[in-house]
Amino acid sequence: MLLSEVREKYRLEEPIFAIESFLAPIFFAMVGVRLELSALANPVVLVAGTVVTVIAILGKVLGGFLGALTQGVRSALTVGVGMAPRGEVGLIVAALGLKAGAVNEEEYAIVLFMVVFTTLFAPFALKPLIAWTERERAAKE
Repeated sequence: MLLSEVREKYRLEEPIFAIESFLAPIFFAMVGVRLELSALANPVVLVAGTVVTVIAILGKVLGGFLGALTQGVRSALTVGVGMAPRGEVGLIVAALGLKAGAVNEEEYAIVLFMVVFTTLFAPFALKPLIAWTERERAAKE
């Protein structure tokens, strides 16, 4: 945000993209390394992770749907499902919380569970939604 007003003058996007492309895989690897795999086998984590994931998906789908309802029901549903993934921000907050001691291993595992499943949910749900929308569009033409 600080650099947005001068980005065209200094052509910052290319070098920043290169740095991001280099550092992003390292960040995601470190997030995974911090997780005790045994925490994922804990029944409390599995149940809480499932509940949090369902709430996260429903919240994003409903919010995106309502925000795009003027575009039609199918498009609004597609937008809502497309908004479902919760990725790096959740991981960053969870990692900082774990490091600071504000989040324990179980809570960290729950957040990782939710991030992974919301990220995997979207492509599988979007494919049939987009195909449905395309079939309807083709039928109208």
